[in-house]
Amino acid sequence: MKILSKKYDDKLLVRQAERILVSDPKIDHSIISVNSHKGVVTISGSVKNEFEHNHILEAIRRGYEKIGLQYAQIIDATMVR
Repeated sequence: MKILSKKYDDKLLVRQAERILVSDPKIDHSIISVNSHKGVVTISGSVKNEFEHNHILEAIRRGYEKIGLQYAQIIDATMVR
């Protein structure tokens, strides 16, 4: 018996997250990277402070919700400098 798993568009998840980061003037997107595998989105890099850290995660979540983009999880691997 074959178990069907939910398919996620990893390329679209990464592309959309990168668009969100680039378009937000509060985020220094040049040192943030985004990867996705089977809908698990990993955000890594360094951030200036806790505000930027929280803002990045919330901006990506809102951006995904706004266009109805499905994801399994967002993993925060950023570090505050």
